[in-house]
Amino acid sequence: VHAAGKDLAAGTVELWNVQDFADLADTVQIRYEIKKEGTLLAEGEIREITCPAHEKVCITIPRLGELSGDQTYLKLTYVQKADQALTRQGRVMGFDQIALFEEREKVLEIAEAGAVALEENDASWIITSDRIRYVFGKKKGAFTELVRDCKALSEAPMTFETLRAPVDNDRKVRQVWEEAGYDRPWIRVYDCTAENAGEKVRIHCDFSIASVYRQPFLRAKALWEVNADGQIKLTLDADKDMTFPYMPRFGLQLVLPEDQDQVEYIGYGPTESYQDKHRACWVDRFTTTVDELLEDYVKPQENGSHYHCAFVKVGELKAEGTKPISFNASYYTAQELTEKMHNYELEKSGHVIWHLDYGMSGVGSNSCGPELLKQYRLNEEKMHWELVIG
Repeated sequence: VHAAGKDLAAGTVELWNVQDFADLADTVQIRYEIKKEGTLLAEGEIREITCPAHEKVCITIPRLGELSGDQTYLKLTYVQKADQALTRQGRVMGFDQIALFEEREKVLEIAEAGAVALEENDASWIITSDRIRYVFGKKKGAFTELVRDCKALSEAPMTFETLRAPVDNDRKVRQVWEEAGYDRPWIRVYDCTAENAGEKVRIHCDFSIASVYRQPFLRAKALWEVNADGQIKLTLDADKDMTFPYMPRFGLQLVLPEDQDQVEYIGYGPTESYQDKHRACWVDRFTTTVDELLEDYVKPQENGSHYHCAFVKVGELKAEGTKPISFNASYYTAQELTEKMHNYELEKSGHVIWHLDYGMSGVGSNSCGPELLKQYRLNEEKMHWELVIG
């Protein structure tokens, strides 16, 4: 069965019976649920649906039009109606999920939360309040220390990352990426200024990213804002040199304490998902752990990412963007996953490696097939990213 919204305001959904011979009345019943940001608003069953093979029929979902709204989804689960020779009644045959809203950018601001102080030394800007001590590296172009309520939130400097651990399908493009220097990005800061606006500190940073022997493949201007509660807002505008190949990923890496292992997110799950690999997933609010996010491939590679996330929380830190983001949380660095040939050789880093990605290229199909389709490549000439972490 395939479903599509017909007239969502009237609660009408169109079903297409793709079976070759059987009527839906004999084979399928439907469980439906309507959720907003993972919260269940309505659920029910439709037991009798008459629709001959290869035909279409419209059904009405109670309260669908009334409950439609931002971040609200209808999920239809198709359940086997009767025992057959090899399968049994109650088997889940598949599902469809329909967004009941039009995707649009959110407006994100960090609230004023009290006085903040700003100090400067040769290497850093230091931001303090009653709750926080954050250090921003002038030469790093990002935060090098995050301490809130006398507890370290990170154990290494925040970094911009452009490489993922190559997947099997990257076996050919990997060499192109390495020739471009994506595996060894180096930040060069041209200008870094800061101002204290009373209840927010604003840091302006102009920088480029390149490998040490190549011209920059990315030039960016970043505005970092921090309030007294320790919320950070990043507004970044970047220009990519289009003579370089498409990028594996672009985003931030945070290194968290190892005990920050509880994960919650709203996005495609529960299994790993990428922009070209999420048909077996659905959007919901999921809770899990860093261990459970791992997809244990025999040959280590990029794994466990989650696509199109409206919100993610790892340990005590949460993040959301004006547009959906991807994230990955793992005990293994990308370098470890790249260098080891077998999963039993992997050694944990002693930290939680948290990637917050503006975007990541798809993971299909060039190990034995065509190159990755252009619509799944991260190859934008201009990028605008707004992200709040806190």
